[in-house]
Amino acid sequence: MMTSMKKCCLLLPLAVFTSAGAAQTLNYTGTAHATNLTAISWVAGSTMWGTVQTAAFTGTTQSGFTSLASVDLSLLTFNFTNLDLNTYQSPGGATSGFERYTASGSATFEVRYNGALWATGTPVFLRTEVDNNLDTHAIGTGSAFLTGAGTSSSFYDEVMSKTSGSGILNFTITDFYPVDAAGNFASVGSMTISAVPEPGAYAAIAGGLGLGFATWRRRLRRPGASRS
Repeated sequence: MMTSMKKCCLLLPLAVFTSAGAAQTLNYTGTAHATNLTAISWVAGSTMWGTVQTAAFTGTTQSGFTSLASVDLSLLTFNFTNLDLNTYQSPGGATSGFERYTASGSATFEVRYNGALWATGTPVFLRTEVDNNLDTHAIGTGSAFLTGAGTSSSFYDEVMSKTSGSGILNFTITDFYPVDAAGNFASVGSMTISAVPEPGAYAAIAGGLGLGFATWRRRLRRPGASRS
């Protein structure tokens, strides 16, 4: 069974918008479906998936969001589509590996509440990393940005205000793992979404996160650190 399990990268639960005041946090759980198997080795005898076809995340708890203060977070969803494998490194017995997915031409990002569209946007990238070729639980990072409001603009307006108009959301994956051999995954733990203060700055996110990723990974995986 494990030999047929494949990994992709995806987002995780905690969202933190960094602003001049207190940070806003949004916690949620997620699932994803991957397609297009490759021959690139990954973990536990598996190979990498070529596409993150869909991903959906549902709110659980939040703090600091005025726009979410009186809503049922179980009805709040974030949806991604169509991210393709772009760069990667297969893990070894004592070496880490990663998968980095970037938005294809048809990629979408939507925020919905009880089915109603609250905001639209664009995913930028998603990346997961494992410690070695036996590590079936990945950690990682990702990014997306909002580009327009939907039927209700309160959430979109708050995000744009807190990010100085950039609408950028950054994700930190604390655990991502397969639930079957058919390309389905679950995400648990915490996910961080932080604002970039200048509009158009999202292009610099990947480089900045890449520089700090190894240090963050070592801190997360230090002895006694929790992965859930």
